[in-house]
Amino acid sequence: MLEHMKKPHTENSEQLYPSLAFRFHDKTFVLKNVTDEDIQPIKDAIEKVVSQLPEQKKEVEEDFISLDDAFVDLLEKVGGEPAYRKAALIIKSCRTEYRISQKKLAELLGTEQSYISKMERAKIPVGKRSAQKLSKIFNKSYKIFMTDLP
Repeated sequence: MLEHMKKPHTENSEQLYPSLAFRFHDKTFVLKNVTDEDIQPIKDAIEKVVSQLPEQKKEVEEDFISLDDAFVDLLEKVGGEPAYRKAALIIKSCRTEYRISQKKLAELLGTEQSYISKMERAKIPVGKRSAQKLSKIFNKSYKIFMTDLP
């Protein structure tokens, strides 16, 4: 079950997971800096339990999508200029998390609501000054708000 988290280019090498989380009985476990060897007993235990379940309780997930692929799909749904999509998604996510309207964020940035809308739709790039202001508002590094330019 945890096998799906490996990236294709790491199949033959020892994979290091900086952070690996899983839920069990309403508890979340987070393992830090673990390798395939570290988690092999967990994978073996899961395989053993699953192999003993009746067939009707097993469900093979054929439509599995990796987190990387899901993020790419999400970025494509943002639309707009591909180089601006990541910043657009992060701004909208932060604004949603902090429950701030576009109008309120525009006031905090000293700009118009339409400017926020254009950034969130990936129609315009996020400049360094805007990224720095956003970092102070959302208490995050300004670099995550910077537009990915080639």
